[in-house]
Amino acid sequence: MKKIVFVGLFLFTLTLFLGCVDQKIKTFEIGPKLIDCQGVGPMKCMVVNGGNFYNQIEGFTFEEGYNYTISVTTDKIENPPADGSSIKYTLIKVISKKLNLEKEFLNKIAQSMLDENINQRDGYDSIIKCDYLGKEVYQTKHTHCCDFGTNIYNINGEIICSFNGFANINTCPDYNWNRTDCETIWTTKKD
Repeated sequence: MKKIVFVGLFLFTLTLFLGCVDQKIKTFEIGPKLIDCQGVGPMKCMVVNGGNFYNQIEGFTFEEGYNYTISVTTDKIENPPADGSSIKYTLIKVISKKLNLEKEFLNKIAQSMLDENINQRDGYDSIIKCDYLGKEVYQTKHTHCCDFGTNIYNINGEIICSFNGFANINTCPDYNWNRTDCETIWTTKKD
């Protein structure tokens, strides 16, 4: 009886091991936009590790505007369809998901700041990247003459908070407007 259990356990373990031989783990860097590509017909592809990716990743939902680093398993598909992939990709985990602001978005904000302050000769304008309520946000700073004004933008370019020192307007009282833990990503300030 012990011999039968041992042989059965050995065969079960061997079957599991052989079933995993074709499985590999890979890390993918995924770009922030779907691009036009040509598979069997015109389609949209993710950009993975710098190239077009024509497949789906089971368990992964792509959200435009973010750069991802993910780990996946690859399994060989026996007898794949003629127009299909011979590899199945399955998400293991999302290692990172980072907001990717397009240059057009930043240019739009910067241009609106410059337009507002076109007649102001002193001071400077800046866009800084900060964290607010667990999300990456973009803060504008207008410092001209005796006033200080700033807005907080979300990824869609919508103003979610405003502060104007001279007019005493503050729509986000829990936000520290004079933070030092933010990164300047654009400025007209001269050193």
